[in-house]
Amino acid sequence: MTMNPYRRRALGALCLAAVAMSTLSACTVIRYRDPPEPPEPVEPPPPKVVDILVMVELERSTSSLADAYAGAVSQLVGGLALQNVTVRKLGVAPMYSRIGDSVPLIYGEGDPNAEFGTLAEAIAFYALDDGERYLRDRVDADGENLAAIGLELDTRPVYNPTTANADAAPYFGAPADGFVVVQLTAKERTCGVDDAACALDGAEPGSYFTSVTDGGLSWLELPGGDRLGKKKVYHLAIATQEGVDFDSFASSCEGRPDFPANKLDFMEPSARDYYTGLTQRINDGGGKADFVDMCLAMSPLSAAPEMLSVAQDIRSDL
Repeated sequence: MTMNPYRRRALGALCLAAVAMSTLSACTVIRYRDPPEPPEPVEPPPPKVVDILVMVELERSTSSLADAYAGAVSQLVGGLALQNVTVRKLGVAPMYSRIGDSVPLIYGEGDPNAEFGTLAEAIAFYALDDGERYLRDRVDADGENLAAIGLELDTRPVYNPTTANADAAPYFGAPADGFVVVQLTAKERTCGVDDAACALDGAEPGSYFTSVTDGGLSWLELPGGDRLGKKKVYHLAIATQEGVDFDSFASSCEGRPDFPANKLDFMEPSARDYYTGLTQRINDGGGKADFVDMCLAMSPLSAAPEMLSVAQDIRSDL
């Protein structure tokens, strides 16, 4: 049967229309929009400068912790750098040991006459027999050496045991934007913050380290005669836990996946509360202080964000 030509053309037109509709329904409609405005650039905080004084206990076993102690300090310095805070001077003094009545600076970063290449080397040296030949005397109270050297930093050079120079210049300079005191210990405290044995010049430690003279802290003497105010001096205790038994302490440390468990043989918690209480007293007295668990500080992955938080707190008042 032959199809009518008109009908054939009508059917063809319908097929073309169906194909066109099918093609249109499969197309994606693109609408062009203006790109979003870029965010305003964030200006970095203005650069600041601080000095750091590290007080470290020097028991024989401390030689096995020297690298970990140095690592904790390095994490703090790195956190400060991220906050655009430069460490100008980093000096180290013994927490309990002395030379007679004098508390020496046993290491100074950047000291041109340095006898030790790193902080860890200096700690290890003075913790063992060689160091004991020079640091023959000792005090028993936590905070006593810090109080003593704080009044002498305006004149105190770095002590180099084999090339001692009585005419050496003071290591620290005139006050920078801030001053950080770091206390490192993995040992039992010698007394509690409320014990009479820990009193400094007749005052409890928190009061002593927040006492003010001429608008600045009384206990800290730096070259030039100017004093830093309470908010410009930051006390950071990096210490083992206080008020817990050894099993609880060990369990807490070993619970950190990146904690070097072999260090536990050289560490102990403290039955006496010194740094926990001192941190609270300094903050209550208008100063700035923080406590970081030593096991956390020795755990690199955990320590980085913790020290960054500390650095942010230090930066906030510079």
